[in-house]
Amino acid sequence: MGTPSGVRTHRMNAAGLSLLAGLGLASWAPAAAQDGVGMPDPADITKQIEQMLGSMQPDGETEQPPAIPLPEPPAVEPDASTPPPPPPDDGVFNGEVTVDEFDLVDLHVNNENLAAVLQLLSLQSRRNIVASRNVSASITADLYGVTFYEALDAILHVNGFGYREEGNFIYVYTTEELEQIADASRRMSTHVIDLNYLNAVDAARFASPLLSETGTITTPNESVDFDIPETGPTGKDDYANTALLVIHDYDENIEEIAQLIARLDTRPSQVLVEATILQAAINEDNAFGVDFSLIGDLSFTDFLNPLKAANNLIGGRGVSLVDGSETPTDFPGADGEARAITSNIGNVAGKASLKAGIIDKDVAVFMRVLDEVTDVTVISNPKVLTLNRQPARVLVGTRVGFLNTTTTQTSTTQSVDFLDTGTQLHIRPFVTSDDMIRLEVKPQVSTAKLRESTTSAGQSVTIPDEDTTELVTNLLVRDGQTVVLGGLFTESTT
Repeated sequence: MGTPSGVRTHRMNAAGLSLLAGLGLASWAPAAAQDGVGMPDPADITKQIEQMLGSMQPDGETEQPPAIPLPEPPAVEPDASTPPPPPPDDGVFNGEVTVDEFDLVDLHVNNENLAAVLQLLSLQSRRNIVASRNVSASITADLYGVTFYEALDAILHVNGFGYREEGNFIYVYTTEELEQIADASRRMSTHVIDLNYLNAVDAARFASPLLSETGTITTPNESVDFDIPETGPTGKDDYANTALLVIHDYDENIEEIAQLIARLDTRPSQVLVEATILQAAINEDNAFGVDFSLIGDLSFTDFLNPLKAANNLIGGRGVSLVDGSETPTDFPGADGEARAITSNIGNVAGKASLKAGIIDKDVAVFMRVLDEVTDVTVISNPKVLTLNRQPARVLVGTRVGFLNTTTTQTSTTQSVDFLDTGTQLHIRPFVTSDDMIRLEVKPQVSTAKLRESTTSAGQSVTIPDEDTTELVTNLLVRDGQTVVLGGLFTESTT
């Protein structure tokens, strides 16, 4: 075993000599070596190496240039409108999310990354939650005993995020991404709405504000009014087959429009107007006319003897209103009989005057009372059934024709026109929701007289003159009541 040790030592010495030769000491050799006797002393070799290293050091240290300090970057103040960045994800979650057997969530986090909170909520609730890469925020919340969806809404909505649930997956997006997805998934469709009573043009005007930016409404072409010459319009039919709306829009907009049209397209009310046109002969006994307003607001079915009032009117007896007194009088009286009120209102010299009032229940009894007062003739008794807010007209008289001449520089045109005379009644009812009826009423009594006249060219023409007495008023009555308008006088001599 001694031989190998000698070998290892020899190799180490050889290596040391080789190193010295590399340092430029190959020419050095101690005297003993030169004489060929013994090996070099290791202490001498160490001393020689130290001398060599000392000679390689510089005489003095070189002065280093002074360091130039770098300018510090300017401080940037945080923007108050920009939300703080989420905390760095260091892999350590300092919160707690638990879900019990009733699927109730307890969540306690403090400035935690929203993605980490969603991940832990997904693990604890065993639901598949996938968040968009744009969903990034910090969340601080303490929730106790809430459902899974309540917890999800709470932590998402406060940061401006939302989610869509499709099958077994819950996708979390930003608000902008949700709007883009909704717009991309929406499909427009076409729907036809048939109208029963509402005008198509009016229905389109009502529904237009409910359309989307790309939605459209198409209606049939509007036709002209159906007119009778010399009268007001009686209505119109916008389309020969049916009135309809063609709507092209998203389903939710179409549904909202359909609900509005169903509310508006309702059957209109109809009003039956029963008009009785009477002609009463006035003599010296009742020169002031019959004051209908004095028997106004009376229900003739409440009287035991309603005809007694006629004698009071003829004889001028009954309760009198003297010196402007407005003392109320009970109707009917204590005995159940009718009474009459006399007044001195009127103007004998005037051409015509108006008397008006409202009676209730029994129009036939009123006419009998009036016939006892004076000679009454029923001229006409028409019944007009008209729609709510639509005008109606009754004419009992004569249409007087006359020649109308129009002269220009090149030609002369003649046509026959007509003037309606006699007794006319224009009515337009407005039905309210509380069963009240507002009436626009225009009674008119007119006559025509033809006279000869001369034009600027010296031609003789016939011109009709109209002598008319008319009244335009608005009345408010209940269903079943009768409006009495009188005082449209005409004077005749026999």
